[in-house]
Amino acid sequence: MVNERWIASGQITIQGTAADQNLESYWLEYGSGLNPAVWQPIAGISTSLVRDAVLEEWDTSRLAGGEYTLRLTVTDQAGLSSESRLKLILDNQQAGAELMAPSQNQCVNGQIAIIGTTNDQNFKGYRVELGVGRNPDNWQVLTQL
Repeated sequence: MVNERWIASGQITIQGTAADQNLESYWLEYGSGLNPAVWQPIAGISTSLVRDAVLEEWDTSRLAGGEYTLRLTVTDQAGLSSESRLKLILDNQQAGAELMAPSQNQCVNGQIAIIGTTNDQNFKGYRVELGVGRNPDNWQVLTQL
């Protein structure tokens, strides 16, 4: 069981290992929350051995944001099974940003205050860049976090 939590969005490549000397099949599922009571299939049952490679491509773009758990179940020909879980946070919302000062098309010189806000449930950082002219070809990073 994997206890790490990942933030992901859109198309996710699920990579891992589904192997047994007498492999019967494996399948991937997801559930809402950290301990799901209900599981949904990501794809059908597979019978091919996979070692540290792509198990499935998962399109999460239609799922609501929030905490989810992925589950990989592998069974062998004797009917024994094993599972591995990965906790993740889906964030399919575009981050919000607003620049309040200086205003659009305002001419400035000297030292000025740059004021803005950003809004995102899974905020990671920001970058403020400066470009000269109406359609800059080059941008200079002023600050970032």
